[in-house]
Order: sequence, then structure tokens, then C-alpha cells
Amino acid sequence: MNHSAEAPSYPRIARALAGAGVDASPAEAHGIACGLLCAGEPGAYARWEQELLEVAGEGDVLAEECRRGLRRLYDGTLAAMDGDAMSFAPFLPDDERPLAERAVALREWCEGFLYGFGLSGGAPEKALSAEGREALHDFGELTRLDSEHVAEGEGEESALAEIVEFAWVAALVIRDECRQYRERQ
Repeated sequence: MNHSAEAPSYPRIARALAGAGVDASPAEAHGIACGLLCAGEPGAYARWEQELLEVAGEGDVLAEECRRGLRRLYDGTLAAMDGDAMSFAPFLPDDERPLAERAVALREWCEGFLYGFGLSGGAPEKALSAEGREALHDFGELTRLDSEHVAEGEGEESALAEIVEFAWVAALVIRDECRQYRERQ
């Protein structure tokens, strides 16, 4: 995800989630939000927060810090999806991190996306074109990514960048198709 001054960093969200006792990576958490947003879930933020922080009590300082970070991440994601789509991307570790770590995060983002999309009830079959259904299928395939055999190298860097770009485009295609379907109803 393109980081702005307002957007929290991946390590900061990781610390906030861990501090609040959330058993999800920042990538998976972001994927859940994206799945909810793309499906057009009414009250997506509240649903997302409830899923992630269901065990956190009110007044818990670490949970409140996590909520603030998640809110900024969500708001930035929504603004990117609604505005200049070029600024939207899966929330993954920075490119300086090892390739295998980023590959795991991409797999977790896809798992989260599918979970969030399904949590919302998904889109009716007729809401998605063949391209949209294929994108969901491809996200499912990406959840099988074997990061143990990812080797550092320029070719692998390129391949991961292409897959991340695919995920970005596929999410926006699904969101657009679901939005168009809702507008026709």
C-alpha cells in the first residue's frame, strides 16, 4: 500500500494487532477490510473492527490504540478505492523486507480478502462477470502460495510485483462489479 503521512506503517499495525491480542497479520486484516469493502458491506468498518477486536474490552488501552491505527488504515484504503485507484494496493511489508516474508503477507492478504468477501455474504453469482469470478478463484489459488520455496532474486521480485499488481486490479474489478450490480437493483 502506498504510505502517506496519515497511513500507519506495516510494523506499527503489526505491533498494535499483537498488543490487542489479535491473531491476524496486518496483511490479513487489510484483506478482510478490502473484501468487505469490495462486496459493498454496509457498515464495513464496524463489521471489520468487530471481527478483529471481538475479545478486546472497552477501555483497554492497547485495543484503543489498535482501533485508532485500524481506523486510519481503513479510511486510507476506502479513500484510495473511491478516489485515485492507483494509490490502492494490498497492505504488505515494505520492499526492503525479505521476499519470502512479503510472499507470506500476500497469501495472508488473499485469505483475508476471501474471508471478508464471504463474511459480507459475498456477491450474488449474477453480480460478478466471468472476469470477477475468475479473480475470486485466483485469490483462492494464491492462498496456496508456498513461501518456503521462494528464493531471493530479481526474477522472483518481478514475479511477486506482478502478483501484487494482479491482486490490486482484481480487487478493484470485483468492487466495481459489485457496485454496478447494487446500482441496478
